[in-house]
Amino acid sequence: MQAAMRAYTKGVRRTHGLELRMRVGLKLWRGGGASHRNDLHMDYSAVGETTVLAARMEQTATPGSIRLTPTTLRLVEGLVQVNALGPVPIKGLVEPVEVCELLGASGSGGACRRLRCGA
Repeated sequence: MQAAMRAYTKGVRRTHGLELRMRVGLKLWRGGGASHRNDLHMDYSAVGETTVLAARMEQTATPGSIRLTPTTLRLVEGLVQVNALGPVPIKGLVEPVEVCELLGASGSGGACRRLRCGA
């Protein structure tokens, strides 16, 4: 995602003189959605601590970086390279959260295929 953004930014910088960077926060969960229904349709939205924590990961990320939580790291451990940033105080939570910066997929092509890199 960040590599694609850097490639796109080269063209924008060349044609418009602008620098584009994004920051991303990741927190994975199982299910965690709430349904909202009326007579016309049903809608699902993510709610609760998981959504708050994903938003806080994004807010702590510096432009051009991806931050993730320990639970997300456990799901992809061995498939990605990370830099441990240590405990970070998170607004709305009592205890600080261990935060990692995602550096990229592990060197093996299998990890990239499993994560569907570039898909």
